[in-house]
Amino acid sequence: MLDFIQKENLHKVAIIFDNKIKTYQELNKDIREMEEILTPKEVIFLLCNNSYECLLIYLACLRKGSIPLLLSDNINELHLKNYQLRFLPSQIFSPKKLNILSEKSYLIKNYFLYKESKDNYINNKNLAVLLTTSGSTGNPKVVKVSRQNLISNTNSICKYLNLSNKERHITTLPMNYTYGLSCINTFLNSGASIILNNHAITTKQFWQNVEKYKPTYLSGVPFTYEVLSKYFLDKLRYSSFRVFTQAGGKLNNRFIEKFILLMNETNKEFIVMYGQTEATARMSYLPSSKLKEKIGSIGIAIPGGEFYLRNTYFEKENPQKTIGELVYRGENVTEGYANSFEQLNKSEENNFILNTGDIAWIDKENYIYLVGRINRFAKINGIRVSLIDVENLVKDLGYTCAISSDDLDLKIYLEIDDIKLEIPEIKKKISNKINISPNSIRLLRINKIPRLDSGKINYKKLGENND
Repeated sequence: MLDFIQKENLHKVAIIFDNKIKTYQELNKDIREMEEILTPKEVIFLLCNNSYECLLIYLACLRKGSIPLLLSDNINELHLKNYQLRFLPSQIFSPKKLNILSEKSYLIKNYFLYKESKDNYINNKNLAVLLTTSGSTGNPKVVKVSRQNLISNTNSICKYLNLSNKERHITTLPMNYTYGLSCINTFLNSGASIILNNHAITTKQFWQNVEKYKPTYLSGVPFTYEVLSKYFLDKLRYSSFRVFTQAGGKLNNRFIEKFILLMNETNKEFIVMYGQTEATARMSYLPSSKLKEKIGSIGIAIPGGEFYLRNTYFEKENPQKTIGELVYRGENVTEGYANSFEQLNKSEENNFILNTGDIAWIDKENYIYLVGRINRFAKINGIRVSLIDVENLVKDLGYTCAISSDDLDLKIYLEIDDIKLEIPEIKKKISNKINISPNSIRLLRINKIPRLDSGKINYKKLGENND
């Protein structure tokens, strides 16, 4: 049905994991064996980690025509049961034992398989994969990704990154996260090698893998590069990494400036990208050569895509600057959402257009700059405040933070244990910048900002037990 595994150079290394190596020929053989236990047109739940078994199940689903819903292996079992009732999977694959009812269960290649004998077939021939959005709610939306979406976005990413079979990518993001999955698809599609890694970038094991297997590509979200720039720049400077790619939100300019210096010293590349699950993975990229000149930009549209603005208005301080909601058009825009098994069969017409929900402006060379998110604005005492702007302002002061608001107060959570925190001084600096009273600003210490598997801030859990 769908296959990203290249058919040339079959003796080349495809996957490295647990001190083992699999060539493309061996990978193909293992996928064929896994296909035998799958049924086309049925929903499969795959609880993901960066293991070889998980990768095999995913790739076998693509080939067989099964429809995998990719979920975190840390998913709450109540949420899993909710998904089960809504999407009627014929099989559930999990790396750990689950407390769920099943007609049959097996252990296959270190994965527990829970099987139902009911035949629930999907008639939507375009449907290939189901992904959850990276929102912070406990019940994220399920996005319907088609074969055309996957093929279009994978080919486009391979083109603008100019990927070749000489590259080696090390996994730092979960497979169920659209950005992490697109890395799997693109590097396999280009005939490159993938080092499967489940260790955090702060661990000794991760850096041992880097030293041993010499990866050339590292992909991460803003939090990844905030941590790397604070503690591991020297390791990066002398590492085998040649290219760094960043997506999953805006990285503060002060961290980008550190990577600009690193690039100048080492000739490495740093590529900023922008995407959403609703667009399969990625919609824009900022070439490394433009990083300094266009700092703060998410770049230009990927090959085959285009951007424009809607509901526009002019910036008060600069009447020449047009601001509006960013709209994207491209073949990677997905079919929409599904809340039930029945909705999987509905093929929705969206003309490949996505209203991103992001506020932006576009310069004369078509480089895009994000201003904020439609639902990330607060109105405090009649003053409209961008929570993203405040977050960047506090980060510029040197703090790791997260911002929320109930339209009464601005709540600034600081990941800090410094008892000498100068609260009045910090409030004054923020107040002067955004023109709201210090009395409307609450500074709250927090031991650790809650994050999703992708590294993004979990705003739903942010205020729990901390207010």
